[in-house]
Amino acid sequence: MASDLRKFVNPKFLRTVSLELFRELFEREAHGADPSDSTIFDLPEPEARAALTKLFEGPEDALPSGLVADLHHIAELGTEAGMVLLQERAARLKVTISAPADDSTDDAVPLDPKHFALLAYLRYPKVFDAASDLAALQARSSFAEYVGRDESVEPVLAGLAKDAFEAAAGDMFKRDHRGAHCRVGWYEDGDTLRAVVTHGAPVSVLPVVGRGGEEVIRFRRLEYAVLSYQVSTGRLGIAGLRKALRADLAEFFARHILQRPGFFAGEDCQDLYTLERIERTGLGFGVDHAFDPGIQRVEIIEVQLDILVAALGILAMHFHLAPRRQAA
Repeated sequence: MASDLRKFVNPKFLRTVSLELFRELFEREAHGADPSDSTIFDLPEPEARAALTKLFEGPEDALPSGLVADLHHIAELGTEAGMVLLQERAARLKVTISAPADDSTDDAVPLDPKHFALLAYLRYPKVFDAASDLAALQARSSFAEYVGRDESVEPVLAGLAKDAFEAAAGDMFKRDHRGAHCRVGWYEDGDTLRAVVTHGAPVSVLPVVGRGGEEVIRFRRLEYAVLSYQVSTGRLGIAGLRKALRADLAEFFARHILQRPGFFAGEDCQDLYTLERIERTGLGFGVDHAFDPGIQRVEIIEVQLDILVAALGILAMHFHLAPRRQAA
């Protein structure tokens, strides 16, 4: 079993997890599981837990691929940070995540982050999806940027516009052999609109030794593309997607959400930065912030090199600045 999954489905978890929740998880993949697996939950509780432990101590390949994919997805939020995200999203959606009651006391069972994530995944999918989107947003820090033809172009978030964008993105991923699954979560933050596009990865094929001898299993894990559009500047950032697909996704966003086809298709739409002044000044160049006396110093916190040539040095660089202001 992969190390990250083994950390999630560990002996302590298997000794305390709600068997009813685990039954639900297995039943989601009943069509792909060995018939003997479904009988585990009909055993007395100690025997059922022992059988589960034995099953998960074996190789990951012996488990239904759908079950493994579910567990990997749940494990992403089965941490203290993930539990906080789930609680915040539940509060935002006005949902109360209720733990199952202890049969002997009728009191709610205290849940650790792993149990909480499993419960949310099975019983509160909208909360889980929203928390998963936020985790993907937090994980992305480097974006490929496009500047639009105009500034202050407001997005259109009517249902039909969002549905059209999701359908176009789904068709693109299907053509790219990533499957037809596509789900988009939309999040507004002041002047910025963010979208998390959850889609399938290309199919992975793995030869394994199964119960009937040599077998080949196929599975498709989830991947996330993130878009961030700032209205005031007309800039769109895209992360988590290979270069060949970014321009298409940017066009879908322009066409359906901004209703401005070709908005990010200008010849200079990615020419956001230049090193002309650095090249002209040479080694004496410094970041000048004299125009704002409130800034004490400026740090370059991220550098992305696109093209290197021996004669001219760096031709293209993207860098982000972190200004440090004096306390008011």
